[in-house]
Order: sequence, then structure tokens, then C-alpha cells
Amino acid sequence: MRWCLRWLDEEPKSVSPDIYEKFLDLIIVRSFIHLGKPPSKWHIVGPKTSYFIDVWQAAIEEVPFWPGFKRLKLNKKDRDFFESERGRDLSDFL
Repeated sequence: MRWCLRWLDEEPKSVSPDIYEKFLDLIIVRSFIHLGKPPSKWHIVGPKTSYFIDVWQAAIEEVPFWPGFKRLKLNKKDRDFFESERGRDLSDFL
């Protein structure tokens, strides 16, 4: 996931593919937050939906102690890395 930061302690252990997909959705939402996007712009392509808002809200209610909620703001080192990676050409990742 090119524009999303992840830390090992955030990843769920031994979960179903559906739960892992929800985890990846949380990582996407957090990247929106890191980019400074308001919830009204939490969508990727296509028609605007509330999907990511709904996923985020459900996670806050269902897994409030997920370590990823502690990383909504980036320190300078992580911000610099995030910006550097976002600026790389996609071919660098292939």
C-alpha cells in the first residue's frame, strides 16, 4: 500500500480474510488523516460513499484499543518518510 504507513503491532494475528480487509481499510483511512483529508473526502475512486467513515466509526466502537489509533499524528521522522515515499515514482515499487 504505497501511500499508507503501517506498523507491525497494528496487524491482527490469524484473522479471516474479511477481517484483514477491514484492517487494510483502517490503514487507508488513517492515510487520509495523515494527508489532512476531512471525512467528506475519505473515498478513493468513483462515487462518494460513507464506506470509510463507517469502517472507521465501527472500529472505534469495536476495537477502541487498536494501536493504530495512537498514530493519527506523525512525528517528524515518520512524516518525512511518508512524504518521501509518496513522492516516489510507482515504477520504484515494481
